[in-house]
Amino acid sequence: LRALQGVAKRAQRSYFHQMRLAWLSYLAGKHQWAIAAYREASRLRPKAVEPLLGLTLPQMALRAWLDASRSAKAALFRDEDNFTALSRLALCEYRLGRFASSAKRYQRLVALYPANLTMRAGLGWAQLKARQRAAARRTFRAILAWSPNNASAKSGLAALR
Repeated sequence: LRALQGVAKRAQRSYFHQMRLAWLSYLAGKHQWAIAAYREASRLRPKAVEPLLGLTLPQMALRAWLDASRSAKAALFRDEDNFTALSRLALCEYRLGRFASSAKRYQRLVALYPANLTMRAGLGWAQLKARQRAAARRTFRAILAWSPNNASAKSGLAALR
């Protein structure tokens, strides 16, 4: 962050500078700075997806789930099958208690990335919380068929008992 302060004023107004400032601010735990820099980068490149994806990180770190879900939706508006935006939106909806909606997002992710067991586990937990017990049981069992020691799937099945 200190090195970026030494950059010429003109360069500090660039998209790349704002993105770098945002990322380093996020890593340093300066989440409000990161949010401001990601928003400035988005203003500089209104069609870009990456500042919107980046924006979700400090928002999620601050547990600003609604803000993060809006940012993820904005990214999906530009890139409708973006893995990062979909997975972060699914998590935000889960954290907001919107379990059925979260399950639909995870289902979409599983359709796009069938071998991703992390997304399948997210689906199982969202199904469980949405009271879709039979579907959750099938999801967790499928995970365990491929990965017998998967802790999340084991915990999910235990929670169904």
